[in-house]
Amino acid sequence: MNFSLSELATLIRLVDKELDELHEQINSDNDELADDAADLSVQVGEIAGKLKTLYESNWQEGSNHVPYDEILKQ
Repeated sequence: MNFSLSELATLIRLVDKELDELHEQINSDNDELADDAADLSVQVGEIAGKLKTLYESNWQEGSNHVPYDEILKQ
């Protein structure tokens, strides 16, 4: 399955937001919710890494897209 850089950038932002929400749940007072969120954050983190690799391998200097590090600042 091929994604455009725009699609990858959107997915990267969504996954980053999900990781933020999972980290909030990990820090909650609900131990069961925290444990579930911790387990899920590992998997979501792996997906984030794969998306980063995919984006960086397809991004080129001079394209109309920002470098990976700039995606999460937008």
